[in-house]
Amino acid sequence: LCSFMDAMVGQVLKTLESIGGFGNTRVIYTSDHGDNAGARGLWGKSNHYEEASGVPLILAGADVPARWLCHTPASLVDIYPSVVAATAAESNLASLPGESLFELANKEDNPDRVVFSEYHATKSPSGSFMIRKSRYKFIYYVGFEPELFDLEADPEEEHDLSKDPLYVDVRRDYEAILRAMIDPEEIDRRAKEAQKQLVESYGGAEEVYANLVTTKNYTPVPAALDASLRNEAE
Repeated sequence: LCSFMDAMVGQVLKTLESIGGFGNTRVIYTSDHGDNAGARGLWGKSNHYEEASGVPLILAGADVPARWLCHTPASLVDIYPSVVAATAAESNLASLPGESLFELANKEDNPDRVVFSEYHATKSPSGSFMIRKSRYKFIYYVGFEPELFDLEADPEEEHDLSKDPLYVDVRRDYEAILRAMIDPEEIDRRAKEAQKQLVESYGGAEEVYANLVTTKNYTPVPAALDASLRNEAE
């Protein structure tokens, strides 16, 4: 998959260069999220561990320092102000989270910049909220114990430090940062209420599950392959 994406992006950049637009074009190469792909015995992406929440982010073009690795934490909310800044479009950026990635790339590294993520979907029993600041990641679950990881000493996130007495101050400080941004319990309540209303608008849970059997929200396989799979199943 990575090789395929590299090849496709290569085609786009080659075409851009052939029409003389490479010198005055800025490029952002990123994605939405990763996947556990078996890490921790998980197959999916509905969590805040690095393999699921980390995304690739490469910048190129005007005012982007070449061959430079920026260690300032960034997130996808920074994409919108980046596009606005690059196109001189009008927008009230001051009212929105995020900062232009092109500005971040030209500043000194700021590992203490806080990035935030939240998750509420796919049968999650509660909302989960994550902040990353410097070397630590803090994950807060409504109704469950939080997690704290030192991503420098433990990049695979194998050792939860949330109950370690040596890190009680770190846990307290990071939860305070999170709560200064949002009220996790209130956000969780509102998310559950919105989900309940959405299910009810489609006729209730039983009606929704019944429709899942007949609704295909994915790309079907070719008919011949589909038939062979049915034969194997039989």
